[in-house]
Amino acid sequence: MPPVTLAAPDAVDVPETVARQAVQWLIELQTKPLDEGRMQAWMRWRHASAVHERAWLRIEEIDDRLRQVGSAAVAIEAVGGAERSRRRTLKLLAAGVAGLGGTIVLLPRAAPFQAWMANHATPVGERRTVRLEDGTRVALNTDSALNVRYGAQRRVLELLRGEILVETGGDPAGRPFLVRTAQGDARALGTRFTVRQYDASTRVSVWEGLVALEPRRGAGPGLRLRAGEQGAYTSTSAQGPEASDPYADSWARGYLTADHTPLAVFLAEVARYRQGWVQCDPAVAHLPVSGTFPLDDPDRILASLPHALPVEVRRRTRYWVRVEARSPAA
Repeated sequence: MPPVTLAAPDAVDVPETVARQAVQWLIELQTKPLDEGRMQAWMRWRHASAVHERAWLRIEEIDDRLRQVGSAAVAIEAVGGAERSRRRTLKLLAAGVAGLGGTIVLLPRAAPFQAWMANHATPVGERRTVRLEDGTRVALNTDSALNVRYGAQRRVLELLRGEILVETGGDPAGRPFLVRTAQGDARALGTRFTVRQYDASTRVSVWEGLVALEPRRGAGPGLRLRAGEQGAYTSTSAQGPEASDPYADSWARGYLTADHTPLAVFLAEVARYRQGWVQCDPAVAHLPVSGTFPLDDPDRILASLPHALPVEVRRRTRYWVRVEARSPAA
C-alpha cells in the first residue's frame, strides 16, 4: 500500500488536542456500532464549538482522500498489538487534521497482519477475480483475503477472511485442490463452489462437481457435498448436507438477491459492502425483503427500502445507519 500524504485542506490550524479527539471519534464510528448515548455524545462534541466542527470536516476530507488511493477506513489497528505503532499512526493523522501535514501508511480496515500481507485481497465494497497458474478462477467477495500455496504435492488456497467463488482448473499432475480456512479444508473434485469464512465456522456451497469437507480436528471421513448442496463445518465437525441457497453466488455477478429474507438478515449482508455500521430496529427485523439489488451502490439499496417497507432510514453520519419503523407522521 503506498504512503499517503496528509496535507492540510486549508490554512486554519486546529489545536492538536482537538485533532486527536476528531481522529478518535472517526475510529469509534468506523470500528463499532454506537448506542444512542454515544451517538449523542459525538454530536455534542461536534457542535460544542466551531473548532470541533472544523476538525471533523477536515478528518472526513482526509478519509475521503485515503479511500481514493485504495486505503480502507481510517480505522487504526496496530500490527501484533504494537501500541507504539498505533500511537505514531494516531499522531500522524492528528497532524493532518491540525494542518501540520505528514505521511502515513494505513493498514486495511480491521485487518489482521496475515490478511494484510495476503497474495490477493479486496477492501470493503470491492470484488474482483484472479486467474491462477493452472487456469483456476477465483472471485473474491468484499473484504476478503487469500493466499495461494501451490506446491509439488498439492494446490492450496488459504482463505484468511471473507468469501470466494472457485472454478477449478485442470492439473496434469493430478495434485489435490484444497481451500483451507481456520476450521479445516474443503477438498474440491473438479468443481465450482463458494467458501465463506465466519468467525467460528466455514460454509461451502457447491454448484458443480463434488467437495469434501474435512474439519481440522474432526474424526471420521468428513462430509461430501454434491452440486446443489451446501454444508458448514467447525474445527471439529461438519453439518449438512442441505439444499444450497440458489442466490448464494449472485454477488459474483454484482448483485444481492433476496427472496422473503428477514430485514435484519438482509441488512447484515448489505453492511458487508459499505464502511461503517448498519443497525436494524428489532420491531422491523422480521419484515420480508425480496428483489435483486446492485452491489456497487449499497447506500442506494438502503434508500430503496422505505419505498417497499414501512421503515425509515436514519443517518447520523455516513458511517452510522439505522433502519427502524416508520413514524406515524412519516
